[in-house]
Amino acid sequence: MASKIGARPIRGLLKVVTKTKKTHATDRGGQNGKWYNILTLIPPDARGIALVALVSDAVVIAVIKLLPEPQRIYGFVVFACVLIGTLIGTVLVIRRSASQDHNQPNLGRKVERLTGRLVEDRFLPDLIVAIPRGGLVVAGLLAKQLGDEKIVPVISLSRLDGSVGFNNPFNHLSFKRQDFQATPVNILIVDDICRSGRTLAEAKTFIEDSIGRADFVVKTAAISFYRSYSRATGPSFFVDRPEESVRDASGNFEQA
Repeated sequence: MASKIGARPIRGLLKVVTKTKKTHATDRGGQNGKWYNILTLIPPDARGIALVALVSDAVVIAVIKLLPEPQRIYGFVVFACVLIGTLIGTVLVIRRSASQDHNQPNLGRKVERLTGRLVEDRFLPDLIVAIPRGGLVVAGLLAKQLGDEKIVPVISLSRLDGSVGFNNPFNHLSFKRQDFQATPVNILIVDDICRSGRTLAEAKTFIEDSIGRADFVVKTAAISFYRSYSRATGPSFFVDRPEESVRDASGNFEQA
């Protein structure tokens, strides 16, 4: 009786997973919202743990069926330990991802610290230039925290692969000196992470070559400046100096 009860949940779960795979393409079109991919509920970093746990539980249940009736209680204890271990491992992975992923609520507090650095240095930008993708999130929060009375314009510059870099048809700077009242005009280039500093340096050069350097002050900023490169060029302003590489604000790894 115990073996039949223990096997039913696994068979039911396998049916759900099988039906989910068949209906996943339909769900994307919005035609059937009943089933969805179970893996989307699990963080990518924890999916390996979940797969190992599922296989382990299946093996344990198969072994339970072979055990004599008095010893099956030990099999259920092992089954429960695997579930508890999976839960603990998943929580640890989620906490680690949350502390290293800039697509988290604490990003707002980090941008507040960046705003404080700008105020301390008396460098309040008249224009914010965001580096997609993660820099767009930082730029939007930063512009909001700088105040509502004076709206700081935000634009973005996209860097394409290869030798093109920022010098591509998607980047066209049409503003002129007379568009600003401040003297000098402070321009801040922002990204969420900086490793080698190459992206921010190339963006700075592109802007200076496009608008000229007279009466413009261009500086760079990032939330985190990593020690991935010994000869890295740091941004003018940054908040964190972590040891390891993490995801950017859009949730993807990015070379910066």
